Amino acid sequence: MTHRARVAAVIVAGGAGARFGGDRPKQFMDVNGRTVVQRSVDAFVDCGLVDEIVVVLPASFVDDAAAVIGRVLSPTLRAVAGGSRRQDSVVNGVAAVSDRADLVLVHDAARPFVSTGLIGATIAAAAEHGAAIVAVRAHDTVKQVAPLDGALIITRTIPRDEVYLAQTPQGFRRDVLARALALSATHEATDEASLVEALGLKVAIVPGDATNIKVTVPADLVLAGAIAGTRANTADRKVE
Repeated sequence: MTHRARVAAVIVAGGAGARFGGDRPKQFMDVNGRTVVQRSVDAFVDCGLVDEIVVVLPASFVDDAAAVIGRVLSPTLRAVAGGSRRQDSVVNGVAAVSDRADLVLVHDAARPFVSTGLIGATIAAAAEHGAAIVAVRAHDTVKQVAPLDGALIITRTIPRDEVYLAQTPQGFRRDVLARALALSATHEATDEASLVEALGLKVAIVPGDATNIKVTVPADLVLAGAIAGTRANTADRKVE
């Protein structure tokens, strides 16, 4: 691209959080004074690298989106209703992105500590390669298993230097993402990179960050609170 790419971010907060349990979805749980989704939205608003943001919420929350997000809605910060599957929510979010966007980032709202550095690196890699995801190298030995006689049996050990654990954001050139999402009707996918892979296109890896955690179960809120507290203390020291 010879011009400065216009970047849109779709923040996916439309899930019911079934694995989390409780009476409200995980993205609306409080972490040191701000909800998970508010922290995710703040990261993209404050980074200075994104031109427009679409937040995908459960349909019942859309009317109160400003309160849920903690910010005034505007032409560059919008909210739309999600779908029954995560990939349906992404389709709805991308459909609300303006035609001017060259690159689209997709981020799980349940990852509230994404850094400006990761956002910027994903934008750069997506512009260069067409598709890129944040991922961290596996540090544990990885076993592939299969059920046998009521037990899980190891079928092979996968070299861990070949294994990366996907995070978000995931970034795409607009045309690449459009082609990938066109597969959503016939393909089940847990992330957009899988759909791009199904097209036979390459997806680049952006080295991730251990603090870019995903809040999935209640115990993750304890770790999230510790990360938030550490960042707040670091910010206070910088001010001093």
